[in-house]
Amino acid sequence: MRIVAKRRGNNRYHKPLVRKLVSFNDRNGPPEDWEYVGFYALDEKNRLIGGVQGNFEWDWLHILHLWVKESGKGTGSKLMRRMETLAKKKNKTGIFLDTLAFQARPFYEKFGFTVMGTIDRAAGPHTRYFMVKHLR
Repeated sequence: MRIVAKRRGNNRYHKPLVRKLVSFNDRNGPPEDWEYVGFYALDEKNRLIGGVQGNFEWDWLHILHLWVKESGKGTGSKLMRRMETLAKKKNKTGIFLDTLAFQARPFYEKFGFTVMGTIDRAAGPHTRYFMVKHLR
């Protein structure tokens, strides 16, 4: 056996490894049924002022990225409501995400997310929070 190191996601082993893992998962559990979803807020000049991105994975929506140019304007709330509405429409069990201590934990808690786990000092001195919201 030989082990090689690759630091780019577009290396020749990346896609075959993912295909093999998905194939294994599909044989042993329910289909992953992954689907990308993103909503983007644009200003009057079509400039990006916010967005949320994630994947539907099995019975859940996994939010990967949420960013807004200016907090307190309602942009993040509108984006999160769109994601939640879509997850409900697709009859998903819930939504999960992670956030760092200096990011948006209180924002997510206002939307009904609860902390289900933490990693202390995940980013320097900052705690990483893993959060979940059940929809059904």
